[in-house]
Amino acid sequence: MSRLGVFIMMYYKKSFALLLTLLFFITFSFLWIYILEVKTYQSNISTKQYQKIQADLYLEFAKNYISKLELDNEQCINSIKIDNENFDIYANFFYISEKNSCSNYVQVSLQDEASKGTVRVDLYVRSKSSIFKVKLHERFLKKL
Repeated sequence: MSRLGVFIMMYYKKSFALLLTLLFFITFSFLWIYILEVKTYQSNISTKQYQKIQADLYLEFAKNYISKLELDNEQCINSIKIDNENFDIYANFFYISEKNSCSNYVQVSLQDEASKGTVRVDLYVRSKSSIFKVKLHERFLKKL
């Protein structure tokens, strides 16, 4: 074979090796991007579950706190806001009783003298995060 033929063969071998290297590089890049996407998705799911569990715990805490409140006194509590850096926790009260001094009430005449009425409580827990939105609401009744 002539010198020119050998040079051309070496040139084609180098270009084939370069093309093969480039193909492997692109393939592994796409594989690496796919792995990162899966890891990010799993991380987002874990963070969302953590936020949900934390919101559930705050909801239970607020519910226990409200159940221990004395709402049958002369003062009317219309709402409660609990300060937290990660969540907005607040409750609205709606009185169903003979009490007419409250702004949120329905006046009823009660047949039972032992009962002073009930309070409908709307409890809300909402995350302040702009990425992971968690909103919980629970409505329950509390005797006065």
